[in-house]
Order: sequence, then C-alpha cells, then structure tokens
Amino acid sequence: PPLTPRNCLGQLHRPFDPLSLMLPYMMTGKLLYRETLMLAKKENLGQILWDSQIPTQLRPKWIKFFKGMLDLRDIEIDRSYKPPNQKPGTNPVLITFDDGNPNSFGVVAYGLFELIDGTRQSNLICAKARLGPITQEGDTVKHELAGAVLATRLAKWIREESNLIFEEHVPFTDSMIVKAMIKRDNYGFNTYTSLRVGEIQQNSTAKEFLWTPGNQNPSDRLTRGCSIEELKSEDWIHGPPWIVLDRCFWPDQSLTLTPQMEEVVASLKKKTVATVTNKVAVVTKDWVDEMCERSSTFEKLIRTVARMKRLFKLKNYTRPEAEVERNHVFQSLEGKEPVTALEFKKAWYWLIEHEQKRKLIVKNCLNLVPCTITVELGGENYEHVVLTGRVRSFPVGFFSEFHHPI
Repeated sequence: PPLTPRNCLGQLHRPFDPLSLMLPYMMTGKLLYRETLMLAKKENLGQILWDSQIPTQLRPKWIKFFKGMLDLRDIEIDRSYKPPNQKPGTNPVLITFDDGNPNSFGVVAYGLFELIDGTRQSNLICAKARLGPITQEGDTVKHELAGAVLATRLAKWIREESNLIFEEHVPFTDSMIVKAMIKRDNYGFNTYTSLRVGEIQQNSTAKEFLWTPGNQNPSDRLTRGCSIEELKSEDWIHGPPWIVLDRCFWPDQSLTLTPQMEEVVASLKKKTVATVTNKVAVVTKDWVDEMCERSSTFEKLIRTVARMKRLFKLKNYTRPEAEVERNHVFQSLEGKEPVTALEFKKAWYWLIEHEQKRKLIVKNCLNLVPCTITVELGGENYEHVVLTGRVRSFPVGFFSEFHHPI
C-alpha cells in the first residue's frame, strides 16, 4: 500500500501488545508519526491530507521502521514473570523506572524476586508511555513529573490487578528536580505541579523515590524509542545489572540540587502578585440603609417605605386648594389608614430598583442574559434589570417569556 498518513496510522496500531512489552520500538513509530503530521500540516497550510503521500524526506525512516516491525516476531519474553525457583515464603519487590523528555514520558515496571540459591532475579512486568501534548512540547520538567505520576498509577494498578503480594514499591527517577519537588509541600507550587505532586505523595512516600543516572534508566528507551537490538538486550528485559545486587551497590542517593536546578524548582512555585494602594473607600449610607438596620423583617421594611412614599407625596400638594389631600396624607402617616396592597407592591418594586441602581453592574452578568424592562404600576414606572432565557447555573429553569428580577 502507498505510504500515506492513513496507512501508516493503521500499521502503527496493528501489533497487539496489551502489556506494552514492545513499546520502546513502537514509540519510535509514534514519534515519527507525530513528525509526519506536523510536517504535512506545514506543507499543506494547516490541513492534513490523509490519503496523500507522506513527505519525501521521511519515507526512508518509515520503510526502516516497517522492516523492523517484522523482526518483532523473533523476540521472546517469558510469559510468566514469576521465576519457577522463587524462594518460598518471600514476596517480590515492585520496582519502577520513569522518565520524561521534551516529547513524551513513560514508566516500566519490574518484579525483583529472591531465588532459592540466595540470588535475585528481576523480570519485566509491563510498561506504559504517552506522547506529551504538542502545546507543552519542550517542557522536560513537566513531562518528568508526569512520568512520576504515571509510575505511581501503574504500581497501584499492578498491586490491585495481579495475584502477587509485593513487599514494597521502589520507584526510580533520573530527575533530581522531580525528586526534590516530591519531598516538599505540594501547596507551594502552581496548579499543574501541585496537583501532580499531591497525587504522588498520596500514593507513595517521598523516601521511596530513588535517583538513577539517565544512562542506566531503562525507561529512557520508552521516551525516545529504540532499535530492535536494544529491545532484545538484557537491560530492557531484566533491568539494569545492579538491580539484583544489595542496595548498598545501588546508585548514590546523596546528590543534591545544583543552583540551576533550584531555579527550575522555584519557577514552578506559585506567583503571587500584591497590589498596594493608598485609596480609601468611603461608603455612604442613605435613609434606606438606616431603615434596613432598624427593621426586624423584610415585610416591616416594605411597609415603612410605603409610608415614607406617602410623605413624599406632600410636595405635590403644596397649592392651597389641596388641603384635603394633605390631610389625607397626614392621617395615613399617623397610622389611621393601613398600607394598601398597591402601596405594598409599589414599595417592593421601588426597593428592587433602588438596590439595583446602587449595587448591580450589568456588564458583570452578561452571561446571564440581562435586559432592562419598564414596569408600570399605579401610574409610576420602575426600570428593572431581569434575566431572560435559560441560565445553566440558575437553580430553576424558566422559559424566555418569564422574567426573574434580581
């Protein structure tokens, strides 16, 4: 078949490898496929033509990769990672190696078994790797941290799904920066880092994470890809040679961060911006605020406002012939005449309009579809800001023909 992005993707996902034992070589194809898409998208001005020929400069790499896939059939790995001569009464140790680079991150897990003759043997259990998002391409520290998170998740999954009881989990990382971040409080970092550091601390302890040199980290093959010869090596199938030795022969853990590493850790911490101002906010109270403080219930407040609105009517009755109307208002203010239903409703609407004018900023609630309506009540007009349409965060759904004053 022709070398098109569609055919390459189909062949890339053709091998069935649920435990990802051959993933280091397949990662070579995944990285090559990402490079193909990015180059094809650039040549076609942002479009990916799935049935067009891949760029000419990448054809030799794809041909070499597909030829190597045929050699995967010659690689043999024991189906059972538990050796037959395991010492009775002993439990294996789960060891993981994680790594991250500018393009991807991954983890590989081994089981360390003690044998009858007193020696130890480590066998490959499974591996996982993922391509990093293109938006974060080149951010090695974030991918190394993501690899450490993936290591704790994989270790938890192996413990829950396998029928073996592991004595402990020993995670290795080749990043001194990640190891230092895990030992610190997660709340001091930014959102991306703190969430992942918190998950690592929840599923493991900081003392468990050990450091290993990058050239002795088998998960390095997962992140950069490897050849068929590297996939057949003992370092991938059984781990580094020192893993079966006593822990005193393991890599030195007394290394400390360099000043450059400390700067990287500091760059991942929260950035707090403080604003200092000498302005003093002056809050003035009006008579409505005084009434709110003195009224014990909302109903009493409305009735008080209704009586106050009666008093405001006196300015309309200043002419001599309006003596009857003035006496009527005075009698109602003395309590001889109760507040009518119309006066109660008008006072209620007036309070809504008053508070909206003082406190409501319409531009802050544009996502709530505000609009201004005019309510005519008893010869007076009230302008209210109301919410129309369906609001996702509103506690009760309503149709567009109904209005809810705020």
